[in-house]
Amino acid sequence: MPEIPFDKIESALSGPKAGPPDSVYLVFGEDYLVEEAVNAVLDRVFPDTADRSAHIETVDMSDGESIYDIVERITTLSFFSARKVLRLKADTVFKSGFSPEDHLRKIEEARLSDDIRLAANLLKDILTRQGAAAEDVLTGEPAKAIGVDPSAWTPNEWIRQAAGHLSETGADAASAPAADGAAILRQTIEKGLPDGHFLVITTSSADRRTALYKAVSQHHTAINCTVPAGARKADIDAQKAILSSVMRKILAKHAKSADSKVFAKVYELTGFAPRVFAGNIEKLAFFAGEAKTIRAEDVDAVLGRTREDPVFVFTNALLEKNANSALYYLKSLLDAGFHYLQIHSAVTSQIRKLLSVKLFMQSQYGRDWRPGMRFDAFKSKVLPRATEYDRKMADAAISQSEQQAADTEQPGGQGAGKKKKKTKTASKKQSDLAIVKNPNNPYPIYQGFLQADRFSASEIRGFIIRLHEADVRLKTSGSTPGAVLEELVLHICFSNEPSGK
Repeated sequence: MPEIPFDKIESALSGPKAGPPDSVYLVFGEDYLVEEAVNAVLDRVFPDTADRSAHIETVDMSDGESIYDIVERITTLSFFSARKVLRLKADTVFKSGFSPEDHLRKIEEARLSDDIRLAANLLKDILTRQGAAAEDVLTGEPAKAIGVDPSAWTPNEWIRQAAGHLSETGADAASAPAADGAAILRQTIEKGLPDGHFLVITTSSADRRTALYKAVSQHHTAINCTVPAGARKADIDAQKAILSSVMRKILAKHAKSADSKVFAKVYELTGFAPRVFAGNIEKLAFFAGEAKTIRAEDVDAVLGRTREDPVFVFTNALLEKNANSALYYLKSLLDAGFHYLQIHSAVTSQIRKLLSVKLFMQSQYGRDWRPGMRFDAFKSKVLPRATEYDRKMADAAISQSEQQAADTEQPGGQGAGKKKKKTKTASKKQSDLAIVKNPNNPYPIYQGFLQADRFSASEIRGFIIRLHEADVRLKTSGSTPGAVLEELVLHICFSNEPSGK
């Protein structure tokens, strides 16, 4: 079957000529477009979306799970009669080489969630490919067993624990060579899946010369989400065409249109970054409120700072709990020369503001706020109360500072200068925590409220403790700054305490 390009997905999957859903789909290319294509496939497999999440399982092959276990999941008959989908993230299958460093990073992520089983599976995959065993990590030369430069290796207790888990469970990896995942997956596809079972394979790239690609494309469905990355006019035109289709889909979902200058202004701010571009169009749709048309002036009001403040883009992704985007922008900032303490300071500032908003919500002033409140209602009901709350908190901070200064003032009026300095410091500190810094630009304030609803107050206080710990590590330990910040990002993005009020 011919490949389906991204901009033809809707007609190919749900148009009048579309047949029943295929049993195997290969979706490859740019990550945001891949996610959109997968959603289109799932809509085709599950026309009724009410309970489909219970029948979809996601497996990432880079987590080190055995290919035989994966195949068993695909082919084992479901206990229920409903359809079953396995979403298989298969970047490792389509890569020509293997990088132990990628697995080591995932082991660190497993440590953060205290998942020893996942860490052991990842370590087992590394050792199997190296022809080594868990005992080589425990009693031999760990760096050599894992296949990394010994001069760059530092003792890692978590990896030792993962090796101990392998040894204790009898899952030592030296007994067999690494299985050819691509070949086994191809054989499974050629044999056919049970009725009602569907396999959706996703990857960042797919070599058309491989047997696995041919097995899918000849008898099943391959969806091409790649986009030319060059700077030629033809490449740029192709990039704009993709973004234009993304914009049309989002506007249709919100029953809105946009004037002719909106696309050009948003594209100028983002370039070809589909996930960021789509997020900005979503923001504009919410900002427009009841208006049916998004105007060029709306872009200036909502997105004016995106280009000039890349740190804001990073912290925004962080507070949206979008780990992939947050890690991507963190790396971009570090690569661009931003100092790690500058990034840490920006995160600290945003978390403190988040706590201020949360405390407002819990106060008598925040009673009108409702999760998911529309922007126009926020402006009329909540914004004035937040402004009043800021004023009350500033007055209280100054009053407290003056009282403390009076209590310590020396006889004869000495210490008046210190009193004035303390009052000024308290005023500035409270101003930094103010919720409404610019009442003439209320939309970013509204976004802060939406972000605060993703977390509980106790959770945010916990983030402040973690930020302090990270600050100490960044300034005093030998830890790699990037790794410390990545750990902080993952902790915030994968927090799962109910947000409450």
